[in-house]
Amino acid sequence: MKKEFVTLISKNRKYIKTADFLERTAPICSYGFLYKNANVISSPNNVCHAGLSIGKNRTEGIVAVLNGMQTIREGITEESYRRFFEWLFNFSPYAPGISTKSVRSAIDNGYYVVDTEFPGNFVGGACQAQRLTTEQASAFPVWDRLTHYGCNPDVAFVLAYKMLPFKSAGKFFLSFIDSQHSIFNGITWDDLIWNFAAHKQISPSGPYNKTGQYGTPSLLWRKPNLNKEDPIMKEMNEFLQKELIPNDGENNNPFKKPDRYNLATRYGFEESMEALAPFINAYTRKKIGKE
Repeated sequence: MKKEFVTLISKNRKYIKTADFLERTAPICSYGFLYKNANVISSPNNVCHAGLSIGKNRTEGIVAVLNGMQTIREGITEESYRRFFEWLFNFSPYAPGISTKSVRSAIDNGYYVVDTEFPGNFVGGACQAQRLTTEQASAFPVWDRLTHYGCNPDVAFVLAYKMLPFKSAGKFFLSFIDSQHSIFNGITWDDLIWNFAAHKQISPSGPYNKTGQYGTPSLLWRKPNLNKEDPIMKEMNEFLQKELIPNDGENNNPFKKPDRYNLATRYGFEESMEALAPFINAYTRKKIGKE
């Protein structure tokens, strides 16, 4: 962590320990702002990260966002939780702007530190990424299981917002459903997924410590007016149609040819993750030259 951050946090440690932004049971998120005068101001908004839009008049002296670590949600193991934040802090496209590198430290302290010298839409994304373990916790198993089987974790992070496990008759299945209110909400993928995986920023906004705005985090990885659907979702479904037998219960008619482009076709979740991981890696290698 930056020496400046360590010094400022140390000066305000007593307050930070009792600050309301460390409320680990917040519905979705919680965060505070660290200033050069060692002041820490909590955001009253723990419903989403909209409170990051503080405006220019509150940016003087701001050096970091202290983004809260929330209680581990049901269905997420501690090992998977720690592995996710190890990736986020040290290997993800957001790692350069996250000053905290120790997962244990983040959990013990209740927050991780995001440097506000970075673009606003970078800071916003680095903070919002945490919500895959809270608001989008139902999608977290996609990232967890894909990476368990060796999938590129950057690609798995983006795809987790496009796929969900669901339970029916006591079994888990895979569905291709978009998570709402996320970093990548309401857009098609165009080249976003591949720029994210290549850690290639396309449309960075102004520095957060100058603008006080987190902008649109998805725009960091894509051109503003490009809205072209990447075929990977269709091709993953087509791949599963070839590799796995759809598990549709009573609706699975062995004499009926399945619709290869039907994203509602049900496949067992675990076997889907195991089959898709190498497929996604090969697809990624074709797109950016590495897995």
